[in-house]
Amino acid sequence: MLHAFKRPRKPKARLLSLILSTAILSTASLSGCGKLSELMDTDSLYDSMITLNETISPDSKWINSSILGYIDEHTDVRPQDDFYTAINRDTILSLEITKDDPTKYNLMSGQDDIDAVVDSLLYNTSDDFDGANEVGLEPEAFAALQKSIAAYGRKINNWEYRDAAGAEPLRPYIDAISRISDLDELTAYFANADGTNVCGLSLTGLYDSLPDFDRDSRILNITTVQSLFKGRGMSEVLLYEQVVRHVLSKLGYSSREADRLISSANKTELELKYLVRENDDSDSLRHFYTVREAESLAGNYPLGSIMRARGFDGDFRVKITQTDYLKKLGEYYNTANLEDIKACMICSTVYEMASYLDSETYFMKNGSDYITEDFYKDEEKSLETARSMACSDMPAAINTAFVAATCSSKERDSLKALVNDTVDYYKEMLNSEDWLSEESRARAVSKLSNLEQHVLYPDSFEDFSGLSLEFSDTLIDMMAKLCRFRYKEASDRLKRPIDRSEWDFNELPTMETNSVYNMLENAIYIYAGIVSGGLYDEDTPIEKVYGGIGTVIGHEISHAFDTTGSNYNEQGLSEDWWTSADRNAFNERADRLASSYTGLTIARGTGNVAGQMIEGEAIADMGGLKCMLDLAKDADSFDYDLFFRSYADIWAMKESYEMAVMYLNNDVHPPTFLRVNKTVQQFDEFMDTYDVREGDGMYLAASDRVLVW
Repeated sequence: MLHAFKRPRKPKARLLSLILSTAILSTASLSGCGKLSELMDTDSLYDSMITLNETISPDSKWINSSILGYIDEHTDVRPQDDFYTAINRDTILSLEITKDDPTKYNLMSGQDDIDAVVDSLLYNTSDDFDGANEVGLEPEAFAALQKSIAAYGRKINNWEYRDAAGAEPLRPYIDAISRISDLDELTAYFANADGTNVCGLSLTGLYDSLPDFDRDSRILNITTVQSLFKGRGMSEVLLYEQVVRHVLSKLGYSSREADRLISSANKTELELKYLVRENDDSDSLRHFYTVREAESLAGNYPLGSIMRARGFDGDFRVKITQTDYLKKLGEYYNTANLEDIKACMICSTVYEMASYLDSETYFMKNGSDYITEDFYKDEEKSLETARSMACSDMPAAINTAFVAATCSSKERDSLKALVNDTVDYYKEMLNSEDWLSEESRARAVSKLSNLEQHVLYPDSFEDFSGLSLEFSDTLIDMMAKLCRFRYKEASDRLKRPIDRSEWDFNELPTMETNSVYNMLENAIYIYAGIVSGGLYDEDTPIEKVYGGIGTVIGHEISHAFDTTGSNYNEQGLSEDWWTSADRNAFNERADRLASSYTGLTIARGTGNVAGQMIEGEAIADMGGLKCMLDLAKDADSFDYDLFFRSYADIWAMKESYEMAVMYLNNDVHPPTFLRVNKTVQQFDEFMDTYDVREGDGMYLAASDRVLVW
């Protein structure tokens, strides 16, 4: 399988991770009563470790009530002893988990509302699309975008149509490869000038990105197909060959013809893999080529023609990951290898497009414990599958339509004001820290002043006028159009000056109840799912705003000054701008906080929390809460009880014992009950609000508190 265009993701931003893994965040709610017997075998080792209302240790009054089975409706604890359990008991008990969905967050209950909006876009049966919106998107552009999304939606989840069509929608694209008779025609195919290259296949990868060490301009990366060989273990090879044979049979190929094509395709992959050196040191990290130099290195391989046809025809820098591969590829690209390359194109196209054919083919490629053979008869699973594919195939389009359908400029302005208030607080905080030198303080304040704020949606939207999916298109036709649109999108982006205010929905979607600090950009992102998911609206009381989204924003901004974020400057470039004395002082404070967690556990019989592993997120949790408490001083008649309850509420969750142990050993965030109890007990406002006294479970003497900032 050769390179189909898929823009690689940037290095991951530091996430708040209101949920603890991408898989958990993306899964929709599943039904099930969530009883212990449904999640564990009756003879499971974990059964004997779960005791109702058992505290985490004999000298603690805290129960890790997030773990299934540790509390019930009769559990009765005081806020002064175990704040997390006292506030969240009923919410936790109401959450349902299953083997397929072993972790459920209260905050993510709003995901159902987000999914419903996406479904309404995908399955809009109207022929008259309303382009009205409150985010500044041109109404005609929004209406056209809605039409394209609805065209896709009418086909992606219409299994009756897909089963009737079978593999036939793919035939014109396979026939186009079969008709190639010489290298010139193969070059034209790779260039995709006529749209027949449905997957954007070629023998090199082309994608744009920002360099890690400057922000002068984007670069064009030319890669090998090496990444596609990794992970092709025996089971994956067998699946690949099974799917290809199945589809080719549907298209009328005999078993002998299918075997010949697969054999030739495998030969091509092996030849190309042989060209890839494991360590090619001929290209230093910061060395770039011009387009002309890259074209010259490729020799007989028509790299220049392919680049120009796909819009990469400007005067920009080129990064080549393996110059030796590119040189040898020029030798390999000859008439003698034409049929083998064609076979590889055919087999790769078949495998890539298998998920867009009939249900039998889809299941053959994607079947799992979750996706059973008759999955498409289950409306919930079928909708989830279609929704997931849509968000993968056209993320920017779906996210743009989502914010146009759900957001308003008024909400955006209100949240921007909260971000600005938070930034102002951090500036004051930094100026008041007596352990910081003037040099580090000035750089930190400069970093805050240069913080890029992305709230709900961008200032200007991508132009989707070049994307026109029609109701008469087959799904494969739509994928061909999307492929060409993505290349046009990438080439346009490459030619534009770098704009730090730009928000690329392909890289960071907005349909999540979350917020992100991206240290590589020195930017905060507040996703629109926060509004649609119920965490914030215009009528939310100020106490709930501060205790919910406010602490989230404060948390994220604090990451600019933690042990990792502080290694990047105001432009998001790697630079250690702290003085050594300040770095040492910070580390001493962070070590004290980490040590305070190390003696804690999630339940009796499990290991202890790794303080060093979770210290960055714990620092951010405390920084976010401290920030909002400071802002609360200016609010009239502030209800601190509602504030702290709101903070506890955003962390309510239920999980299986196995998942709790897994997170303990692998997650960089503190367990959720500690994110509440350990954090709130650092503050006098909490102690005063609930009259917490020495001997209470939530009591912590002022001398034992571990705030870093």
